[in-house]
Amino acid sequence: LPRARARSIRSRVERVRTPRAGAMTILDEKHFLDKSLLAISQFKSKTKAGRAMPFLQMAEKIMRSGAVSKPAWLDAMRAVPPTKRYAGNKPSKIVFPEDRLIRAYYNRHPAARFQPIDLQSKTPHYVRTFALTQLGFMKKKRVSEEVALEMTYDLADQEEIAAEKAAAKGKKFTRRLTPSHNLERNHVSKIQDEEEAAWEASRKAQVDKFMAEQQLARERKLLEYDERRASRDNS
Repeated sequence: LPRARARSIRSRVERVRTPRAGAMTILDEKHFLDKSLLAISQFKSKTKAGRAMPFLQMAEKIMRSGAVSKPAWLDAMRAVPPTKRYAGNKPSKIVFPEDRLIRAYYNRHPAARFQPIDLQSKTPHYVRTFALTQLGFMKKKRVSEEVALEMTYDLADQEEIAAEKAAAKGKKFTRRLTPSHNLERNHVSKIQDEEEAAWEASRKAQVDKFMAEQQLARERKLLEYDERRASRDNS
């Protein structure tokens, strides 16, 4: 054996034969390492079978290893163990028949998204009422979505006229198919108008520049033609 390995073996044997006060023997050291490894291994998320170990079973196994002291919550967990986790299908999305018509309304009228909503009101929002009215025409009259939309718009126009007459007389009027707030042009529309005006100005400037370049090119060609003709006449 190499000398270094022989000295290591002799030192370990001497430690077993004559342990010093407070020294750890080979058996104690092995037992301490086993306990440490056992305690550390419990914190792995997977067991040898490849399945997640339940929390209570993991806690009891750590307690049996003697690596930690008994926690105060262990008895309560034993009395009321955690429930098992069950894997199930995701709940289906709740969809109402009028949802598609509501999305179509907002696509036609983007400004309606900025209308305030009264959370204390018991009446549904006018957009939902509009969609429900259109859906009712489709089911009762058995008409297409476009025809039902035109019929609903006719009712909304009549309601708007009635609301204006009531406002002129100072009377209250409950709206169902039209918004109760008259919003000014929203900021998005203003920004879009400014962008369109800037685009038109930029396009006009590019067209004017192109036409000016074309006119300058024609004038240069005419000037060159006159110069060549004058040189031929002089020769």
